[in-house]
Amino acid sequence: MTIGCLSDLHNELGLISGELSTVKLRGTFGNTIKRMHEEEDVDLICLGGDYTSDVTVSKENWERVKQLMRETSRSAFRDGRTQRPVIYVTGNHDYEVANFDKIPKGFNAGYYQDIMEEDIGPLTAHNAYYEEADNGSLGKQKLLGAYHYQIKGFDFVMLNCGLYFFKNAWDYTYSLGSVQWVADKLAELYASDPNKTVFFLLHVPFSDSNSISAANKGMKSGESTRLLKATLAKYPNLVMIYGHDHGTDSAFIRKRTSQRVTRYDVGGMVISSFDDTHVDDPVLPPDTPEEPTSVTMSIKSVATGKYLTYGSSTNLAVQDDAMNATVDKVANSDNHFSVKLGGNYVYCGSTATFSGNAKLTDYSKAFIYKVDDNKATRVTATNELADCAKVVLVYKASKDKK
Repeated sequence: MTIGCLSDLHNELGLISGELSTVKLRGTFGNTIKRMHEEEDVDLICLGGDYTSDVTVSKENWERVKQLMRETSRSAFRDGRTQRPVIYVTGNHDYEVANFDKIPKGFNAGYYQDIMEEDIGPLTAHNAYYEEADNGSLGKQKLLGAYHYQIKGFDFVMLNCGLYFFKNAWDYTYSLGSVQWVADKLAELYASDPNKTVFFLLHVPFSDSNSISAANKGMKSGESTRLLKATLAKYPNLVMIYGHDHGTDSAFIRKRTSQRVTRYDVGGMVISSFDDTHVDDPVLPPDTPEEPTSVTMSIKSVATGKYLTYGSSTNLAVQDDAMNATVDKVANSDNHFSVKLGGNYVYCGSTATFSGNAKLTDYSKAFIYKVDDNKATRVTATNELADCAKVVLVYKASKDKK
């Protein structure tokens, strides 16, 4: 079975808020779907939430967004496919369209059940959990909190952002009722075969997920989060798929899938994904030399022709003569480097000026881009730093964290 997963389309602002005839989706969504159609033979598309962003939009415009999403996602399937199932999981932003300005509205922007029931099949009472959210003067809003489908013999259990997210997009808490329903459904599915593979889909990850950009991008600690993690830990062959986290470069897979794969043991504790039991890089021949973890070079400004050095023990300066710098690969990172001069790390300080720092910190980790090819290609290995390479070093400043 081939599953295509996309998340966080964030159609917003001028894309969806103008005249109805001008409503359109992000081009990256259409381009990705087109590539899927050309390069993969997908059996199922899973969309992971946040289909729109913080924008108040009319019901007519939202219905058009929904229609375009359906048409576009269905085009991922090869020609001749009679079934084109697409699963829609709601994200923390999906109810913003209905209630972002705190004025109750009579439509639910997180409602995709009608599309799924037409493309996949009806949801029976046994396979759906509903909850009610407060919609101000309009009373209660019925939300699909969790549901289950079986597609091509595989079970898919989905947990929607619901009760709390409808009220506040930043309250990363799943309701206890919806999580309990998921726990009961998984127990039912695994009762007949404890070794089967079940796919579990939701929007927000756990706060200890591998490569998450920040812990607060994950679920809040609380009873429902603890119940969910304890539930999933019971089933070694359960695969959880999430979206939501896309704020920094670490949120993207650059080299190996283990950057974004988190393995948990039966106690719910994270197992390192960078060990000998989890290898997804090509296996190299035994005589292949290992990549050096550091290289020695001098750093010369193209603009001034001067070399980087120190004016004092910890303050950077420039001089006419070359001074050796050591460029080190930062441990447990595929693309961070540190630069050392005279034993001190080049550091971007609180005044957004550079100095030297004895300890490696977040603000002395740099991205390096090669610009010889005019493409600004990111360097991921020290052996890519050839003599006389033209590069750009990008640091995060502790002043504004940019």
